[in-house]
Amino acid sequence: MANQVDISIRAQDQASVAISGIANSLRGLEGAVGNTSNVLASHAAGISRADMAWGAFAGTLSANVAMAIAQATSTLVGFAQNSIMTAARVQELEAVTMMLGKKAGMSATEITSSTEAIKKLGVTSEVASNLMGQFIRYNLSAADAIKLARVAQDAAVLSGQDSSQTLGQLLHGILTYQPEVIRMAGLNVNLEQTFIDLAKSTGVARSELTQTDRVQATLNAVFAEGAKVAGVYETAMLEPGKQLRSLMGRELPTLAEEFGRSFLEAFGTTVMATRELVKELIVAVKEGGSMHAMLSQLGEAATI
Repeated sequence: MANQVDISIRAQDQASVAISGIANSLRGLEGAVGNTSNVLASHAAGISRADMAWGAFAGTLSANVAMAIAQATSTLVGFAQNSIMTAARVQELEAVTMMLGKKAGMSATEITSSTEAIKKLGVTSEVASNLMGQFIRYNLSAADAIKLARVAQDAAVLSGQDSSQTLGQLLHGILTYQPEVIRMAGLNVNLEQTFIDLAKSTGVARSELTQTDRVQATLNAVFAEGAKVAGVYETAMLEPGKQLRSLMGRELPTLAEEFGRSFLEAFGTTVMATRELVKELIVAVKEGGSMHAMLSQLGEAATI
């Protein structure tokens, strides 16, 4: 009997140990499952945050791309408009210069070749055509126009400008006898003494000097000063600063001009059609026109 009781107690003890072991194992499994769930939840949260971050990045990227496209389109449209207007202005000056040259007895070939020679000296088409037109107007030689463009190359280095800007200033100073304008272009001339010397050499009073006399004398004074700085252009062109001015002042405007020339025919047609439409509208809204009565009624209604 005692043996049976002892066996029973040992069996119960063994069962309790086994049950405790199973319970501990279950609790360990539960902890492992819990840890796994936490890990999965953490990964899920990370994935969710990554999705949100990617979504925000993608949205920002799309907005930036759209903005860049809009800016590029606006820039292209602005460039096209500027190109067409530049080409139109050059075309206008070329036509005027050709007309003035023919009136002065110059051939179309002579006018064109002289203008091209000026452009080859680092001058834009607009400034070159204007220079030729003004020289023809004041009965100055085409050779002197080319010579002035060469002087402008050297003077531009001293004034810190591009050749086209400097040539424009020199031309303005010469035609208006303004030494301060010529000085801004990099050359220092004494026109007061120049005119006194000219009057003495020609045997006339200073007040009797003609406009052409004064312009030619001013031009000669500029040539004399220009000779003192001859050659600085070639030296400066070895440096990036001068090359940048040439890029901005001549090459980019030339690109714009040539780009715009392709659209001049269409531009001309559009301008002419728009002018005709505006003329018709002017007639229509004037008193007696087809729209005048309606506009008058609207005006009266607006005053109530």
